[in-house]
Amino acid sequence: MFKKFLCPLLILSLFPAGLLAQSDKVISYGGDLTPEEQVVVFRDFPLPQNVKSSEIKSLKVTNEEEWSLLKGLVPDEQIGAKAVSSIYVERLNMGEGIKVQTKNLTYITPHMLANAMVTSGVSDVNIFATAPGPVSGTAALTGIYKCYEELANRTLSAYAKRTAAQELIETADLGEKIGKEQTAIFMERAKERVISENATTKPEVVKIIQQGAREQNIKIADEDQEVLADLLLQIKSLNLNITKLQTQLKNFKAKKETQPEPSQTSFFTQIIAFIQSLFKQLFSFAGRFLRLGN
Repeated sequence: MFKKFLCPLLILSLFPAGLLAQSDKVISYGGDLTPEEQVVVFRDFPLPQNVKSSEIKSLKVTNEEEWSLLKGLVPDEQIGAKAVSSIYVERLNMGEGIKVQTKNLTYITPHMLANAMVTSGVSDVNIFATAPGPVSGTAALTGIYKCYEELANRTLSAYAKRTAAQELIETADLGEKIGKEQTAIFMERAKERVISENATTKPEVVKIIQQGAREQNIKIADEDQEVLADLLLQIKSLNLNITKLQTQLKNFKAKKETQPEPSQTSFFTQIIAFIQSLFKQLFSFAGRFLRLGN
């Protein structure tokens, strides 16, 4: 009995208590960060003040790994020669969806990143992507994948990761033309429709793209429609689940407009309501008076 009790204690004693407590979190640092820059990006991460970097599992992403994912999808100069984007990923409960915050990523938005994450197979995580100075942010995907695979203890499909990277880049490119958030919303809805309507041909997908553009009152050039249609067919081939897609992106849905509170009602509206109430009382009194006279 004593031995059975002692064994777990010995195992626990091999690991720092803080590290065990933070096992649901992983950080990936850009491999070319200086020690000073690493301290700076660690301070960006949404962690309690008393948590030390040594208490959290950390990985490194090299520039070679970034090139392996992005080569051919973006101009070489956009990938660069250094890996500096750093990522914090925290596991969330099932059904909480994907949450994303970014700092110093100039080319992509949190919503764009979340869209790409769903395509790649990432789910139920809180992500913070940062860099010590302004960067495009496309290389951040490599760190997110690496952190998630460490947390989930499984490897994401290479094809899904490459498709998601292509989605992020093409969405960012289109965002420069029609607006970043407009583009993120458009891509989310287009993916939902392609999946729910089981669109399998390019003409079917082009119709979905054109319908979405009309609904959002945006103009997408013919050449961009062609590129997006090919991308959406690639995404369709991944057999994503529509319910899972909607659940994972629920944190990026536009908030419904709320009715104004009574305190927000205009002064004139209050006066009109008061006059209407006065007339109702007057007619009610007159009716009672006439009935009494009869």
